[in-house]
Amino acid sequence: MHIDLGTLQTRLDEVAEASQVLGHRYAGIAAIPPELRTNLDDYRRIADTFNETGLAMKEVGLKFLYHNHGYGLVEMEGSIPFNLILDRTDPDLVVMEMDVFWMTAGRADPVEYLNAYPGRFKLMHIKDMTELVRFEGDGGDPSQWIPLFPKMADAGEGVLDLDEILKVASMTGVEHFYLERDLAPDPDKTLKGSYQYLSSIAPAE
Repeated sequence: MHIDLGTLQTRLDEVAEASQVLGHRYAGIAAIPPELRTNLDDYRRIADTFNETGLAMKEVGLKFLYHNHGYGLVEMEGSIPFNLILDRTDPDLVVMEMDVFWMTAGRADPVEYLNAYPGRFKLMHIKDMTELVRFEGDGGDPSQWIPLFPKMADAGEGVLDLDEILKVASMTGVEHFYLERDLAPDPDKTLKGSYQYLSSIAPAE
């Protein structure tokens, strides 16, 4: 379940009740608000907030998740912010949901991250790219995201090596895979074609 950080901090009992009814085990945020990630100290603070929130959620039977987008993957003040979050958060309290499209757009390699941080990524959004594209800047605002939406492709019809990504994901601890294509022009085609492709991938040994 994706939800905003403020709700997790102030209405956790209600979130836990809804999660129990719906069967969710993970709840977390899909993006860090821009005003909370302006510098490296901001990222340190948000990592600490993730730990605190994750501890409170653990006490009510939930896991906190953070879904990455394209920002935080290039160097800032001598460090990679996303790496700082991974290194500073407690794996028992904070798990990651990788989006392979946005990670690639942010100049990062999904396979390298999966191998470097085994067990940290428990969930994954699967989408493909019509061609290899990168953000013009750091990927930190919608003006950079929106132009890339037309570059999304159905799984298996683009240039990403989803076969390798998914095999490595399975071997490094990813448990839940979500097919995703924002603004799909033909949802039925996306579902059928992606299902056929994903079903054809041999399981990791």
